[in-house]
Amino acid sequence: MRPLIYLFTLLLVLAPTGAAAQRLVADLSDHHISLTSSFTGTEIIVFGTIEDLPEDGTGPFDIAVVVQGPPETIAVRRKERIAGIWMNTQSVTIEDLPSFYYVASSSPFYELMSASRRNSYDIGTDVLGLPDGPFDPAQSERFEQFRAAMIGLMTEEGLVVENQQGVRFRGEHLFRARIPIPATVQEGTYNVTVFLFENESVIGAQNALLTIDKVGIEGRLATLAYEFPFIYGFMALFMALIVGLGANFIFRGN
Repeated sequence: MRPLIYLFTLLLVLAPTGAAAQRLVADLSDHHISLTSSFTGTEIIVFGTIEDLPEDGTGPFDIAVVVQGPPETIAVRRKERIAGIWMNTQSVTIEDLPSFYYVASSSPFYELMSASRRNSYDIGTDVLGLPDGPFDPAQSERFEQFRAAMIGLMTEEGLVVENQQGVRFRGEHLFRARIPIPATVQEGTYNVTVFLFENESVIGAQNALLTIDKVGIEGRLATLAYEFPFIYGFMALFMALIVGLGANFIFRGN
């Protein structure tokens, strides 16, 4: 995740001299999702309004909603068959790739701004996972192949979604977007950013956080494994020993 994006978003929201920044008000239907053993997926609704619309007919206004899960650094490898054995021959590392990515908009966002500008806001799968700063042209073709393959796999799993008609307006002011959350999401803090566009320019943005975590016995075990790995390993070994001795006693008695 790019820290500069969130800093820019905060500046857009808090800027005291920009009347346009006061127009966007947005929120989530739920800021917390609990993962349990029976969790099969859910849905959140991003909703809001555009306030203080001008009476002179300027516009049009568009909305884009971007949801990003905790970032990951992923090594994508290509396997090839050499002498009858499948081996990893090439690899590319993709940094700061969101573990979950959903973008919805009221209009096709590829028409709202150029790829270079969308890359600044992480809008669109064609810019997802691209490195910041200068990029070696000699590596760009191979990187793009591996990046596209990874995005394709995540799309099949429902972890990367583009919905260019996903934001619906009710009248001129109110809007909402339904964001499906699949069962395979990771726990962590998810960043939800709502952008307000006017004539292909970002004139406002608002940020919200969504927390997804494990509860119940799954949550306690996950916390134990993360914070006290030695104790967790000892308990797992002890339980395996007890189960093994119990099975041996039962079958030996028969």
